Amino acid sequence: MTMERVDMKNDVKNLKLYELIINEQQKQADRHHEKINFYTGFISLIFAGLITGIVNSSQNTRFEFFLFGPILIFFISELAKNGTRQMYRVLLEKITNRAKIEQELGLTNKKYSKSIAKKYWKNEAIIPTRYIKDLIASDSSLSFVNKRLNMGLQCEANKLFNAFEIVSVILFIFIMKEIFKNLLGPISLFSISHLFMKAHH
Repeated sequence: MTMERVDMKNDVKNLKLYELIINEQQKQADRHHEKINFYTGFISLIFAGLITGIVNSSQNTRFEFFLFGPILIFFISELAKNGTRQMYRVLLEKITNRAKIEQELGLTNKKYSKSIAKKYWKNEAIIPTRYIKDLIASDSSLSFVNKRLNMGLQCEANKLFNAFEIVSVILFIFIMKEIFKNLLGPISLFSISHLFMKAHH
């Protein structure tokens, strides 16, 4: 078997592998996006229930029960950041796998086909230049993944879940204030009446 046939056979294998990786990358991207939507929807539902409860509360409302809301939101937000971050890591790893196959297929070369006379963008490969530069800037695929783990869509997701955490802390403080207000109200009233009774005696 000549070297040319071996190369063609390897190219066919790599093309099949390339197609598989692209499909897996797309599926992982969809899963990552769906997970962000799931956590966002779940936290928003808790927020809605908590705000509705606070708005419709009365003087006799036991605000202690509302404390579970902000705590649950904070806990789920942390869980969401860690969960989506791990899914994003898998997505980035699939991107590095794809990049390796693209290089094997010669898609990153400027002269990827001698049979075609390039009439425009002669100094560019099929793969976008910015994408290639990002890959070259990393020492390894692991370095590439770690560098971009908190970038892109995951960066926006982290900001969203951080915002949920900040609001949950504000709500927690507000609820604690209402609890102390309800506790100190009767005590203050009792103290005033007690002093009044003593003054008359």
